[in-house]
Amino acid sequence: MQQEIFDFIEFMHVKAARLAMSSKQNPALLREDALAADWNRPEEDEAWASYQ
Repeated sequence: MQQEIFDFIEFMHVKAARLAMSSKQNPALLREDALAADWNRPEEDEAWASYQ
């Protein structure tokens, strides 16, 4: 019985981690919107054109 409880707790941790990674609560995803104004400029396209 104790092992089942531990397994369930581990399952809940994994589920919560997956939810956090796929949601907008992920800080990396939030930064993407904030930085898009700087990234999506003609000057940036020109600067990175040689790397494509």
